[in-house]
Amino acid sequence: MNKNQILSELGDIPETVYDELVSEAFEQSGRQLVELRQFVSAGQSRKAVSVAHSMKGCFANLRLNEVSHAASALEAALKNGAQSEEIDARVSELSVLLRLQG
Repeated sequence: MNKNQILSELGDIPETVYDELVSEAFEQSGRQLVELRQFVSAGQSRKAVSVAHSMKGCFANLRLNEVSHAASALEAALKNGAQSEEIDARVSELSVLLRLQG
């Protein structure tokens, strides 16, 4: 989906406002990934799920579906008690997408 479609879908918000929201989302996601990794390491899966869920929703609201889907996959892995290798792979996938699109 291109930016004009996204802006139209979001009610024709000004492009500068959208760009600022996207920039803030990517900034915040860096901090959230650090926090999520800490929760996973400490065995605090409920808190890690909450962070992944928040990221999923944020990027879905911005119509950045690829990032949202990666956060959703991470959230599902955490909820389902996936092995640490799968969780690490999901975190890495999300991390790469955030760097590529940020």
